[in-house]
Amino acid sequence: MKIKRGSIVLKFLIIGIGFLTFKNPIKSSPTMIPPSLYFDTSFKLIEPVTNCGVEIFTIKDTSYAYIFSGMDSTLKWSGIHKRCYKVNLTSKKATRLPDLPDSLGRIALSATRIGNKIYVVGGYHVFSNGSEKSSSLVHEFDPIGDTFTLKKTTLPIAIDDHIQLPYRDSLIYIIGGWSNTKNVSDVQIYDPKNNIWFAGTPLPDSRYTAFGATGYIEEDPRSKLAYLNIMGGASDKGQFPAKNYSITGEINTRKVDSVTWSILKMCDSCFAYRSATVPVPHSGAIVIGGSDSSYNFNAIDYKDKQMLSTTNRGFKMNYLWVPIRFSLFSINSIFIQIGNEITIPMDIRDIGHEKWSEKLLYNTKYKNLSVIAGGILNNQKVSDQLILITSTWTVGIEELADRFPITVFPNPSNSVITFQSTEFENLEMKIYNSIGEVVLTKTLRLEKEVISIEHFPKGVYIVKIKDLEGSLKIIKQ
Repeated sequence: MKIKRGSIVLKFLIIGIGFLTFKNPIKSSPTMIPPSLYFDTSFKLIEPVTNCGVEIFTIKDTSYAYIFSGMDSTLKWSGIHKRCYKVNLTSKKATRLPDLPDSLGRIALSATRIGNKIYVVGGYHVFSNGSEKSSSLVHEFDPIGDTFTLKKTTLPIAIDDHIQLPYRDSLIYIIGGWSNTKNVSDVQIYDPKNNIWFAGTPLPDSRYTAFGATGYIEEDPRSKLAYLNIMGGASDKGQFPAKNYSITGEINTRKVDSVTWSILKMCDSCFAYRSATVPVPHSGAIVIGGSDSSYNFNAIDYKDKQMLSTTNRGFKMNYLWVPIRFSLFSINSIFIQIGNEITIPMDIRDIGHEKWSEKLLYNTKYKNLSVIAGGILNNQKVSDQLILITSTWTVGIEELADRFPITVFPNPSNSVITFQSTEFENLEMKIYNSIGEVVLTKTLRLEKEVISIEHFPKGVYIVKIKDLEGSLKIIKQ
């Protein structure tokens, strides 16, 4: 019987040593502004859920989060279900969808959007006697019609707790994971358009196979190269110890099943188990969530048989910049401490993600939209919250607070904010919510004006002034 998977101590590795030698990159040309993460915790799911598949899809400028299968608040085998939902990220309304078309519910599955469909892959079911079965099923979901299609395909190797990544909106890389009784090194590549499978170059050594790992694909727009970046996970040996290494695989873009793997040792205390990776354009990725050791689906530590708590930490991968929302504890091993206002749960190995770019007058702004659905909080509490994560990366704008022409106070606030400027009058101001929608447009005609934000939902908002560079963050409590 498989005793499964685990948690994390989230930490960091800088892959590009060249980034360590910079002197003042904020002044370089073009200016590269470090990414910032903003969390919106005001979304509620229909019910608590953990270990589910998650993805994002946008229909007519409205983005939706889709949640597939998972486990309910009992954290028992009988709580594994087939229920699916979607959440409108504008209205925050949650809606029930058709059940997963399987005779069994599943956990540790993943969902990935390719084109105008979402593909729900793998996972496993736990039976009443404690035995487990990995799934070989792949379901095609049509988000426009809110239904599963009749398209049939199966994985060459049944898999769960794997890494699943989209490549150039055409392929799905399914890397490693657990198959019924052990970790596997296989790289399974699915081409949804042609409904065919490729066998990719497997992971380089059985020592580096894992379940519950996390990762992302990074592409270099200049060289046209693409890299699979994999972090952590847990071994299938003994008491399933968590792993502290990173694997990078260069994809041969002319022969996509060919991957050249490299092993990169992380710091001694850098682990990533059942965490979520938020890729940030031009900045690598930020890994968040999880716990300090591997655990079964009920949040009980494999080794010590103790109930685990969230670490509420993260770490930065592949770039020196650290978001100003977090605290920097060291250079060689960067820990990111998430503020007291939000708790990032364990058991969030699948994450929905969407990115887009916006052409501005003299620059390009890259935005990310990610969602975490449910997860396990402290004291084995299953979350009913959907956390919306937005990140920005700006080329050509110096977003420094001391250069912005207005100041705001008090900030945070739950009722009114005073906007003050001594440099300009008649400033055309717009305030944006966490998904980029304009929530307020106003002309500031005086040096000091008071504006009510009492009707704003709790969260982070961005203030921009027409024809001026930069932005300012305000927080509604």
